[in-house]
Amino acid sequence: MKNFYRSSMVFVDSESKFKDLLAFLSDNDDCITIDTETTGLEVWNNDSVCAIGLGTEEEQFFIDLRYFKPSLKKLFEVLCEVRILVGHNIKFDLAGLHRLGFIVGDSQSIHDTIVMARISTFERFPRLSLSALIEREILLSLISMI
Repeated sequence: MKNFYRSSMVFVDSESKFKDLLAFLSDNDDCITIDTETTGLEVWNNDSVCAIGLGTEEEQFFIDLRYFKPSLKKLFEVLCEVRILVGHNIKFDLAGLHRLGFIVGDSQSIHDTIVMARISTFERFPRLSLSALIEREILLSLISMI
């Protein structure tokens, strides 16, 4: 298991950091995790995305759209080049991003951790929240060390 305390979080609050994010996405075009923060749970209706998180195990970027307005068109152009997008309940995130103009690329693969967890562990582990799954993985890692 990776040491997540060594990962870094970049708050994208300037054009310079936005360019760093675009370069990061271009350099890591194999697989990126994605998460959105929204104003509510109805992104299909009136609620909207207010923040976007993108990253890998080593580095994450966070854009708070309430305070910094990057070129979403440019972000989405680069994001469409990433081969695999991973998220927890990613259909929700993609629905919100779609309202902002993001369209999943034809050659992109979408991986949803909640779907993977349901398929692989539902009977043994019915709680599927992200925190519950992380707890489970940490426990399994510790048990395997014994």
